[in-house]
Amino acid sequence: MKRLDPERRKALALAHNIGEDVVENLCVSLQRWGWSPPPETTAVYVPSTLVLTSPKTQTHVEKAPHKVLLPSEEENLNELEFDPSVKLGRYQMIGTLGSGGMGEVFRVFDPDLGREIAMKCIHPTVASITEVVEQFLTEAQLTSRLQHPSIIPVHEVGRLPNGELFFTMPIIQGRSLKELIRIRFKKRESEAKSTQSLHRLISLFHNLCNVVAYAHSRKVVHCDLKPSNVMVGGYGELYLLDWGVARAFEHTQTHSSNSTISDKASSGTESAMMGTPSFMSPEQAQRQALYPSSDVYSLGMILYHILCGHSAYKSVHKDILDQFHPEARNPISGPLPIPEPLHEICNTAISLNPEDRYQNAAVLAQKIEAWLDGAEKEAKAIECVEMAQELTPDIHRLTSEAHQLQLKAQALLNGLADSPKEEDKWPAWKIIEQSEQVLEEARQSETHRYQMLQYALAHDPDLEIANQHLAELYLERHRAAERNGHKAEVQHNEAMLYMHTLAISDYNPVHIKLMAYLNGGGTLTVTTKSPAQVVLHHYKDLHRRLVTEHIRTLGTTPLFDIALHHGSYLLEISAPQKETIRYPIFIERMGHWNGIPPEESKPQPLVLPKKDSFNEAECFVPKGWCDIGGDPLAPHALSEKKVWIDDFVIMKYPVTNQQYLDFLNDLVAQGRTSEALRYAPQMRDQSRNNNILIYGFDENKSFFLAPDTEGDIWEPDWPVTMIDWYGAQAYALWRSEKTGLPWRLPTGLEWEKAGRGVDRRCFPWGNTFDPTRCCNQESQSGRQLLVCVKDYPIDISPYGVCGMSGNISDWCSNLFETNNEAPQRLIIGDEHLPQNQLKEYEQYKHLERVCRGGSWQSSVNDLRLARRFGNLPLARIYSVGIRLCYTPSI
Repeated sequence: MKRLDPERRKALALAHNIGEDVVENLCVSLQRWGWSPPPETTAVYVPSTLVLTSPKTQTHVEKAPHKVLLPSEEENLNELEFDPSVKLGRYQMIGTLGSGGMGEVFRVFDPDLGREIAMKCIHPTVASITEVVEQFLTEAQLTSRLQHPSIIPVHEVGRLPNGELFFTMPIIQGRSLKELIRIRFKKRESEAKSTQSLHRLISLFHNLCNVVAYAHSRKVVHCDLKPSNVMVGGYGELYLLDWGVARAFEHTQTHSSNSTISDKASSGTESAMMGTPSFMSPEQAQRQALYPSSDVYSLGMILYHILCGHSAYKSVHKDILDQFHPEARNPISGPLPIPEPLHEICNTAISLNPEDRYQNAAVLAQKIEAWLDGAEKEAKAIECVEMAQELTPDIHRLTSEAHQLQLKAQALLNGLADSPKEEDKWPAWKIIEQSEQVLEEARQSETHRYQMLQYALAHDPDLEIANQHLAELYLERHRAAERNGHKAEVQHNEAMLYMHTLAISDYNPVHIKLMAYLNGGGTLTVTTKSPAQVVLHHYKDLHRRLVTEHIRTLGTTPLFDIALHHGSYLLEISAPQKETIRYPIFIERMGHWNGIPPEESKPQPLVLPKKDSFNEAECFVPKGWCDIGGDPLAPHALSEKKVWIDDFVIMKYPVTNQQYLDFLNDLVAQGRTSEALRYAPQMRDQSRNNNILIYGFDENKSFFLAPDTEGDIWEPDWPVTMIDWYGAQAYALWRSEKTGLPWRLPTGLEWEKAGRGVDRRCFPWGNTFDPTRCCNQESQSGRQLLVCVKDYPIDISPYGVCGMSGNISDWCSNLFETNNEAPQRLIIGDEHLPQNQLKEYEQYKHLERVCRGGSWQSSVNDLRLARRFGNLPLARIYSVGIRLCYTPSI
């Protein structure tokens, strides 16, 4: 027979990563069966492919099991076929399917049955070796004993006319498990797709375990289990190939305690080491007696490849026994997620000690089946979670759309006249109906999302992602309930949040975050310009109102990261020769109260005013963050937002009649009587179509308290009322001139902070209304009237400001706008009214100014501190008066 030129043989071997002996043997085999390549061409087989070389084309690969193609850029393709006259017994040669070191597999045609089958023959170069012949026959006999759909049956065993042994079997087509594993990790799939792909591979692996379990039941161990020996057909059928080194075992499986990694093989069981080193068990590498647990080890290594996508060993060792030292292994980890149960199954299967493994493939198959059953339920549960997640963007969009419609409707209503007709409200009402429809759609989607998450837990109660989403849902509800002060909802949502949080793994960051939230811890940082002592008081609910309870002295500033439970607190901060200030704080769950202004990175130190900077009728409101708005029951409330407001001083009580008389009479004394008459409280005389004074004005040209038109005498300590916005501004200017302090009307945001503090309370005393706590339409029996500014002592804010909820509302400096979005930081402009700008301001008399607070005429919702309303600056109202503030220079 013609031999290959050494250079060509070497080039073929290098080009296709096969041994030169394989190249030579295949060439010899092809020529032995009567086929010769055309001139200047040599063909060599690699699995499923014929590789051709020629002086012109070098190499070409063509999927052609029946024929060989020789391409040429200058000539037509020539079809080369085996000589149909060549016979292998009764079989007709068609082509080569594969070749190894000891055997060859040919595609042949069986004329008796009219089908193509595979014929395996011993390679001529080893046909004279007795051990090889015995192994060949053993493979045929063992395979014929194993009657299983996934084990390729042997049709016939015999000898060819030239005396060579052969056996025939069906031709199997498909892809190896090795290729399927490579494809999974090459795609770098998303986690969801990766999970599905893993499920398919584990299903195939489960089938493989059952095949091996069947062999074990027939007292046969395969001894060469690896992904390349597992073929998967186009319809999902699985075949376990290459039983050439399989062994029969007859005795009960026993292992010595030191049989894991021994430098010497066990005497009496020594045999030639066969199999694939990277998949064989330690006992197989040591040539010890083999039992089913040895195959379990190999199956575990296949599972390792499925999970990790790479070899279990860090490197190739010259001495195979070196790979069985624990430090020589890679951990069970890879680029794609690995389910913990499969991690544990794999770890057990590849235990170095046979006694620590599953003792046969049937036990391993049961473990895998249990995971697959759970994985199927998990897949259905995950599908429900994905459906729930798809609803989340729509819920947010619909909720936002409903909110915007509500704002639009409110803006239309705010723009109507004081006494609008019903039909004037119809456009706004239509928008409100639209917002309600959109909000209802959002609620339905929210309900559907909740149901889908519950369905997910019905399929898989331990599914972490479903519990995580439900925990986050209850977290949102819990936060909302706490903000709104709904105690029953807070308790329910907290219990549900806790339940679903416990179902999340302890090491999951979401679990850690939620547990920190449930524990309710936060931290406090307080810094001052000079050292000061800090005493901590906690607001607790007593008799349905918030009262302070002394906790402890925190120490001297600066104080950093003081751990506190979530809730509302009051700090009393004092220092020698300084005013003691009241500093309310609110510790959010997992929050940090640090005094850092917006767009800054460090706490801004508090400045304690000098001693006697204020009198007892003035309250200092320290700078810092506060929660504005967010009260759904308060008319025209701003949207909830955290706002930074700098230091200011505000009157403890509204301006009284006596104080306003002093202002008017001083103007008269200065010869500014016309101004005094302009700013004096007045009421409209409808019969004469003009205003009449409420205060008395005598011949000596001085103002005094006198009975009004209804016969009521206004008390000196009642709050002044029936003055317009310009009168309030004029009073602020006069007071500034008299005191040297920059008194002004407060902005609406300053007023709200002075009344509510920082803990989102609805009323100065807390969150529960009782008509006896402030002057309102329900608090007086008989005729309703204003009261003394010092009456109702419970109507007092965290900063000590009185009468914020009832008795009288207050003019504020800023315009009343329908946009209810507050700025993040309040910037105070020169909003008090200098005398020389009075006329200029009158050009804006058609623009409403903000009024804050409830009054003696108000119902419960109008008494809520987040409520806003607007009045034209020339309006004079029985329920609106004056309270001033200023920004201190400290």
